[in-house]
Amino acid sequence: MVHGPRGAAHVSGPRRVPVASDRFLPPPAGPSSPAAAREPVLVRRSVLAPPRAPVVDVALGLARVWCAGHAVAGTPALAHAVRVALTLGRGVPDAAPALIAAVLLRDTPSYADMDVVSERVAARCGIDTLIALWLLHGEETIAGLFRHDPQAATRRLTGLRPDIAAALVADKTVRIGAVLAGARQARDARVYWAQRRGFLLTVPYVRAVLVATSDRIPASLAGDLDRLSGSSAAPS
Repeated sequence: MVHGPRGAAHVSGPRRVPVASDRFLPPPAGPSSPAAAREPVLVRRSVLAPPRAPVVDVALGLARVWCAGHAVAGTPALAHAVRVALTLGRGVPDAAPALIAAVLLRDTPSYADMDVVSERVAARCGIDTLIALWLLHGEETIAGLFRHDPQAATRRLTGLRPDIAAALVADKTVRIGAVLAGARQARDARVYWAQRRGFLLTVPYVRAVLVATSDRIPASLAGDLDRLSGSSAAPS
């Protein structure tokens, strides 16, 4: 118990620590704690949490149709696309909605007619999303080039826009994470990896992607891919 300047007694209890849910509460009122002096508690929203940007909603709808019946690294294609978008959003919280939309649609040119994809994405998602989509999907060409000319492929990777590089690293991280999760659940790890030689052959390329882009992407994204790609080795 403490006394004010006129001897009035005041009870001082434990100080309350702000929590994340305070974001949804009105600021306290009163002469001793004016609302204007209260600092807000910042909460990071998922890039896919509603309310979403209209272009992201449209992309989700298109991806849901085109991804149906397809899988990426053993994961339903739409679920994979969503995980990549969420991974990118954690590393780049202010990622442009057009980029998030392109990430959701990244593999759709492999599932539907390319001309149809281009026409609908341009009309419904805008030219920025279409450009980002083709830059992301075109990375498959760089991966193929890496097998024959690693130096030329590396030059292509170093020339990527930083936001595209970040999205590609997020995609690699999710793909490798799914494969490693399958290995942990497999009854026989040797058999599991023997059936995934194609994936193992891509690991040097993934490492090249990391080296070529790590100076232009958030450290958290680079660190996640570095850790996972270093674990992508079959048992000897």
